[in-house]
Amino acid sequence: MISALAILSTGGSKNLWVMIRIYPGGVVTRLVKMLLLVQHIESFTRIYIAVWRWQTRKSNWFTPFVLMILKEETVKHPLAQIENIAQRSQSRQQFLNTLITTGAGILLSCSRREHLATNAEVLEICRESLPRLWSLYFEGDLVTVEHALPIYMLQLTLLAKTSFSGQREAQQLVADAHMLASLLATQSAHFGQAQTEARCALVFARAANDQNRIIVAYIRMAQALKYRGLLTARLGVYEDAVALISGQTSPLVTGRVYLGYAETLATAGSEAEAQRYYELAVQTFPPFPQDDPAFAYTHFRGCAVNIIECQLWMHTGKVKQARDHLEQRDHFVAKRTPDWLELRITQAEAAYKDQDMGATLFYLEDVLPVACELNNKLRYETAKSLYQQANLLWSREQKVEHLGQLISHYDQVAQRNPLGNDGEDNQWANL
Repeated sequence: MISALAILSTGGSKNLWVMIRIYPGGVVTRLVKMLLLVQHIESFTRIYIAVWRWQTRKSNWFTPFVLMILKEETVKHPLAQIENIAQRSQSRQQFLNTLITTGAGILLSCSRREHLATNAEVLEICRESLPRLWSLYFEGDLVTVEHALPIYMLQLTLLAKTSFSGQREAQQLVADAHMLASLLATQSAHFGQAQTEARCALVFARAANDQNRIIVAYIRMAQALKYRGLLTARLGVYEDAVALISGQTSPLVTGRVYLGYAETLATAGSEAEAQRYYELAVQTFPPFPQDDPAFAYTHFRGCAVNIIECQLWMHTGKVKQARDHLEQRDHFVAKRTPDWLELRITQAEAAYKDQDMGATLFYLEDVLPVACELNNKLRYETAKSLYQQANLLWSREQKVEHLGQLISHYDQVAQRNPLGNDGEDNQWANL
């Protein structure tokens, strides 16, 4: 048994075939259970991927055996007991990535083998994995989210259309998944797709009769319309969202609606109305957003709210106030994340409006390499557009020319590596 464990743990999934030929089925079965009990997450993942590949072969006597063990152990201990070991041995992002990959692999097998898992068991896997996908998104790992989210979304969509005790929860979770997909499409500058995903979220939120999620879906739709430049439509969406607010609406959701509506009104030039809704937002938004039940499917963080607040001030001519506030918040936002990129872009826009060439170029030089590396097309293209405006204003400045050369370099890098993250999605090709 020890020699079998060594073969698998040190040699990767290819050595599983050697082990199957050497050891009888019962030994292999006990080995799978042992690996689960000792919480060896990497070996667990390698076993699963290898077994999943084995499904496609004609000689698959081994497959049902181990897949049933994996299903039983995962459902009995839904990846909770293996978290402690993984947290000690990996970075947080790698740890979440491993758990999400494992869950996605299990769902793929469930979709290919009927009756492998019950609806409740599939729902439990999705319930545990979706918050991890949200976390990975806000930590900047867009590639993993982009590849894993559709797998979870497919299973949740099937559950949301199936009559069973967990149907409403499945409808809520698939609405959440579509809202995350809307954010992901926005970062990829696919604004039409982002709007479509928000509409899908709205459909499932209505099916679940979840008022908070319905309003959040409107907010995501308004975000997509903002980047599409459709101001009138955005005003209409926020008006619909405001009309739905009641005493049962989450303070986090209510405050975010008021703030988004205020910023949109300021963009449209309605400063008095914008100020009224801004004051309502300040009164309503909770001091600790993470404590609000709606935070799990919104992630309306304080830093993002501060950015919208500063954008509102910039629309109303309070550029210096916005710059000072953004500078104060700079130290509280984790670098190399979507929130940090948006903060930096907003700082660059404020500096440009203030005709501060040095600060504008500083922020753009900070954003461009990270946006390129993380494959964040929205922030990369916004930075390039802002550079073009700066080039018109300060065309003879050597620093501006240098920034143009950097952009040309990053464009070439992006063309060579369209995946971003240096091809880190290879594990998804393995699945």
